[in-house]
Amino acid sequence: MKYLDDPDLTFLAFCNNDDLDILVQYLTKTKKGNKRFNETLTSKKSYKDNYPNHQIDWKDIAEELQTYGGNSIYNFFRQTGVSYKEILTDVCKRMKVNFNAKSSVSIIERNLLSKILEDSIEKMTEEEQEPYYVIYLSEKFFLYWVGVMHSNFLNVFI
Repeated sequence: MKYLDDPDLTFLAFCNNDDLDILVQYLTKTKKGNKRFNETLTSKKSYKDNYPNHQIDWKDIAEELQTYGGNSIYNFFRQTGVSYKEILTDVCKRMKVNFNAKSSVSIIERNLLSKILEDSIEKMTEEEQEPYYVIYLSEKFFLYWVGVMHSNFLNVFI
């Protein structure tokens, strides 16, 4: 496979090794710490030569993410993975996030984060939720005060 040029992933070039290592671990290992069956990153010569300096190999890491997010059969015929936006929208669909696929990546990410936060709060007990409601109420007042009550990011809390 090869890296699909994706402006939404170029930020990886500016990440530090510790941050990239978190992503590498997720992409290359299962929850139990075993090697993922179809990962290819750790077998690449550049990865082996530069480990643990992931900054050098950020495109290989991005390629692994694109491949991980794509369908293996389609990836084979395309010879690339998929864009970050396609991965993001697939995740949003699976999590039943309300989003517009024509929106920018940052707006779709905000909707996803809102859904994750909303789902997390719903799983909390009333005692665990209490401090969050105080924050949300003050944010609601602030949003109303500045006239941006329609903000997509905080609609969950209004």
